[in-house]
Amino acid sequence: AAQNMDVDALAGSFYNLTINKSAGIATVTAGNPNIGGALNIIAGTWNTGTFSVNVEGNVTIGGTWSTGSSAITVAGNWNNSGTFSGTGTVTLDGADQSLSGSFYALFLSGSGTKTATAAVDVNSFLTINSGATFNAGSFIHTIAGNLNNAAGTLTAGTSTITFDGTGTQTLTSGGTGAGKALNNLTVNKSAGTLQLTAGNALEVNGNLTISSGTFNANTNNINVAGSFINSGTFTPSTGTLTFDGSSGTYTINDGNSSLGLVTINAAGVTYQLAGGTNIINGNLTITAGILDLNGNTLQFGDAITDAISISGTLNIDDNANLRMFTGSNSGCALTVNSGGTII
Repeated sequence: AAQNMDVDALAGSFYNLTINKSAGIATVTAGNPNIGGALNIIAGTWNTGTFSVNVEGNVTIGGTWSTGSSAITVAGNWNNSGTFSGTGTVTLDGADQSLSGSFYALFLSGSGTKTATAAVDVNSFLTINSGATFNAGSFIHTIAGNLNNAAGTLTAGTSTITFDGTGTQTLTSGGTGAGKALNNLTVNKSAGTLQLTAGNALEVNGNLTISSGTFNANTNNINVAGSFINSGTFTPSTGTLTFDGSSGTYTINDGNSSLGLVTINAAGVTYQLAGGTNIINGNLTITAGILDLNGNTLQFGDAITDAISISGTLNIDDNANLRMFTGSNSGCALTVNSGGTII
């Protein structure tokens, strides 16, 4: 049956709170619950409406938490295998914490490491604040809003971050290097654009995949260690797209979207073209490693003079084409440096 909770009448505080209802909703009608221990929603629904909730211990959701627009602060672990609905904002502000399941909006704050123990699904924004580390583990995490890691630390592991919102989303990487790099990045948007915030170079230690929607690189440099596969739309930056893997063979497929400045700097690594014609509207520099046209066409598509500089290897194999100009007003200068090879 339905139950009402007047938290003010209970002086606002609980130690442990358990919701275990076979039917009906327990609704907070007054006061902001302050839980000094654990919150367990085993079965049934807890509706907190617009009231703020503070939990000093662990949160376990097996039933339903309907948040309305509650502001929720949790110092312990967050384990959600049930339903978390509404537009409530969750702030994890303890020391080392674990998290799993769905959120609307999520702040990772406080100190220590917030470790994913399963996939995390954020229906709005994810912000990693100063002092906090998000250990993404080996899971596929989905974000429908913005990701901001300007001040925090991301330990990417072997994870995939997928942007799947329907509107404009922004990715603020905070730069490159330790604590900023992603592993795999996937853009899978039925509509809208993922914008890489200006002034935020991007480092992807795995694959960059645009399954659908648009990825706008803005003015930033992007480093990709794995494959670049585009089935949607890629808007290249005025910076450089650098492929810098350390071992193996990877794929570059621009998906009928042109690339800008491209550098291959990956000793012992082969990058193979795929998808027919790949277009570069800028210079191509092969510092180290192999660019294998793999039976495809590499075309320089803009109307200015571009340059190919080879210190590694350019493999123009059977049935492959290198189109060094596309019109009477454009051309391409080809330089093979000492140690460079064209096959």
